Amino acid sequence: MQYVSHEVGPIKAPFAWTPGQRHSRDDSHWPPNGITFTVHFAPPQGKYVDKNATCAERCWCGVSVAVVYEIFDGIPVISELTMYRASSSSSSSSLTFVRIFYLFHWIV
Repeated sequence: MQYVSHEVGPIKAPFAWTPGQRHSRDDSHWPPNGITFTVHFAPPQGKYVDKNATCAERCWCGVSVAVVYEIFDGIPVISELTMYRASSSSSSSSLTFVRIFYLFHWIV
């Protein structure tokens, strides 16, 4: 896999929630303050396979990986979400695998 691109933006709310409900504080921030950093990877095109081969003959055709880091303001936590996507050009379907791994960094 090699680097393709990256994106930086605000953290997106994973679900709908209104501050002040269910015994929470009215001044809570939702989604949390912080940034999202996403890095996209894909296999090198034609480097390890025959360029004239069909998509079915190339083992890495349609595979991509995105690693999403969420860096929160005011709390020493970084979350990491890794998404693997494999799609076929012979049909319109695609399959996405998601692995969620949370890193905790405590500031002493």
